[in-house]
Amino acid sequence: EKEEKEEKEEKEEKDQDRKEEVKEDTLPKGAEASEKMADGPIFQGPEKEEPRGLNVESHSSHSFSDRFQRLLLNAGIMHINHSSLLELTVVSMCSCFLAVVFLLHLRWTATGSFNRFYDTEASNLIQTYGLPESFDRALALAAEMLVMWLSFERLYDMSTLLHAATLTFKQRNAALRFLREHQPPWTFAGRDAVTLQQAKDYCEEVVRCSEFALELSDARWRILQKPVEFVVSLVEALLVAAFLMILVPMLLPFLPNLQIPGVPALKHGSISALGFWAFLDPVVPLTLALVLVSPTVHTLLQAHFANGEIQRQQSILRSRAELALSRSPLKQEEDVEYVQLRNSSRKAFGKALLKWSHDRVLGVVEPIMVLYSALLVVGLAAISRLNFIII
Repeated sequence: EKEEKEEKEEKEEKDQDRKEEVKEDTLPKGAEASEKMADGPIFQGPEKEEPRGLNVESHSSHSFSDRFQRLLLNAGIMHINHSSLLELTVVSMCSCFLAVVFLLHLRWTATGSFNRFYDTEASNLIQTYGLPESFDRALALAAEMLVMWLSFERLYDMSTLLHAATLTFKQRNAALRFLREHQPPWTFAGRDAVTLQQAKDYCEEVVRCSEFALELSDARWRILQKPVEFVVSLVEALLVAAFLMILVPMLLPFLPNLQIPGVPALKHGSISALGFWAFLDPVVPLTLALVLVSPTVHTLLQAHFANGEIQRQQSILRSRAELALSRSPLKQEEDVEYVQLRNSSRKAFGKALLKWSHDRVLGVVEPIMVLYSALLVVGLAAISRLNFIII
């Protein structure tokens, strides 16, 4: 047993000696391999690192704009929430439905005009609407429902169009605020000299970032421009028509010698000429205009806010360009850069302003005029004791 123990101990010692010899043999090989790797072509990198540095420098001018694009996309500002559209459309759906029902049914019921209907003879009613439970009666009811549906659909489509433009301008405002908060670094402060090339690169970066931030809203506005312009013009025309229909009957009794083509001559103390104007109902254009006034004013205000933000950032860019021009040591060879910097700063954000199809900039005048016209017509209708309901 002792001999067996001694043999085991000798075997274990031999095994340990072999392991240590293996370690000693492997270490020099690894050291030699590391020295060969260090002497090899992989770490002879100064010659191969130069092209990498050149590539980085070549793309350095686009590094901030690329980061800005990634930040803007990750922020989720380019999207429009569907819930915001639903909130606006539900309100418009209710107002359009109430307007149509009021014009075709509620208004006549509230004013007692059904008295004329019941005073007519039964033969005239049957001739107009047909017998009860007949095809003519069903056709008359179907025609009436079709008129209500088409009227509601046209009003709802116009209001939805205005809501889409409003959300487009809100997204544009959000992108412009993000652009103002994430401007390219302007490290020149105090009395530091600014080279014209550095200022020119800064202007180019701002323009590049602004083009990407406003690209989606520009595409949407190109689609919505003419339809929105048509709806705004229609609202203004409806308000003017309602104003004239209310004002002219009030002024005709005071103009006895006034002759209008197609209207009988008005004699003193008579109302023969008022029959023509009584046929024109001012409640219809007034009600239709009031349904569209609120989304129209909201849309125009959002467009004005977007243009105001663009003008603000344009003034900031121009002030920094002027600072660079005033503090840069001008030389003869820098005259071209001087002109290029001044032109680029003046042309920046020039195409970003929201305009109508006739190149008129959307400002604060349009919503003020629409709102003032609506208030004027409603006030005139209240003074004339016009029987209408404001929706």
